[in-house]
Amino acid sequence: VDRALSARSATPVASVSSPSTAPAPAPSAPSATAVPAASVSTEPPPLKPSASTPSVASVPTDSAGDLARERALIDAARAGLKHGNASAALDAVQRHAKSFPNGQLREEREGIRILALASLGRLDEARAQDKKFRAAYPQSLFRPQIDAALTAP
Repeated sequence: VDRALSARSATPVASVSSPSTAPAPAPSAPSATAVPAASVSTEPPPLKPSASTPSVASVPTDSAGDLARERALIDAARAGLKHGNASAALDAVQRHAKSFPNGQLREEREGIRILALASLGRLDEARAQDKKFRAAYPQSLFRPQIDAALTAP
């Protein structure tokens, strides 16, 4: 027993080498369930352009900024109506129409336009705009307010 212990302690200890100099482990035989390393990827596949993928040129660059600018003009128009300044409301609506002819807030813009025209006593213009508004927005939530403005004495 003492010889076995002494033989073990007499065996030189191998020095530990750094991972960069360590020999690579011997490849093991592939098992039936092993997946080849080349087919496993942690990266998503590259995007392939398709007909449904918009190009960079067709993507709006500042839609949030545009909506904020639209909202500011509509808020100014609304404030003009609220404070009895229909001319200021109409001016803000016209600036909105010029800057954002197909803006996201055009329904509200056109409703405010009719209200401002009616408030200024320009009823013929207001009714002409209302005709277009009804055709474009038949289910508009602005209908009751517009109807009241056009039927007021």
